Formats: sequence, C-alpha cells, structure tokens
Amino acid sequence: MRLSRLLKIVAAAAIGAVVATEAWWLANGYRDARACLNALPALEENGDLVVDGLKRSGDVFDVVEIGYRRVDAAGSSPGRLRCAFGDGLNGPRHLLGVELGGRPIGDARLYFLERFWLGDEAAVESGRARLRVE
Repeated sequence: MRLSRLLKIVAAAAIGAVVATEAWWLANGYRDARACLNALPALEENGDLVVDGLKRSGDVFDVVEIGYRRVDAAGSSPGRLRCAFGDGLNGPRHLLGVELGGRPIGDARLYFLERFWLGDEAAVESGRARLRVE
C-alpha cells in the first residue's frame, strides 16, 4: 500500500514539474517573439511591415524567426528576421544575435538595438505603428 501511494506522489510531482516547465517555456517564447517583433521596425527603417509568419526554431539557442513583407511606394519585398535569445550572466534574458535577410548584424548594432531601441518604450511604440500582423 505504501509503495503504490509513493508512486502516485512521484507521478504527480513529475507531471507538475512538466507543466511548470512548459509554462515557463511558453512565457519565454512569448517574450522572445514580442522582442523580435519589436526589433523589426528598427532594422527595416522604411515602409510598412506586414508580418506573414512567426515561428520558433533552433536547438542550441532559442531562436524566433519572422517572415514579413516590406511595403512602400516601390512595391512589396519579402524579408526574414531571426533573433536568438539566451540568459545572461546575471540571469536576465537578452538578445544573443540577430540575422536580417540571412546576414548577421554586427555587435555594435546589436548593442544599440537592445539598449536604445528595445529599452525605450517610446521607440518601440513608434515602431509598432508600422507593423501589421496577418
């Protein structure tokens, strides 16, 4: 009788741990996707931006990929933005790298993007005015 009860407790604890882990990954995924989406207007400075798709990818780092179209007076052109996220030395999550059109942006541009664009709510709000998600 005691063994079966112990097994039930262990099973319940394992299920609880899985649910808690999934909730944590879901919350991180949402924050990562939102940050990558907020970065798009800073990197694509002209035209309106229509987001066609958003997905998570990557095995080593948490990577968010956004497919989009830039629409301006010259027409429409497709684009792809990939953002890699990870935990910093002090614990807070941050951008590790960004690719725009398959090419990584430089370290200085990444620093300024994270510090002066994503860290400034007024800048992020101004960029959201150019975003449409379909």
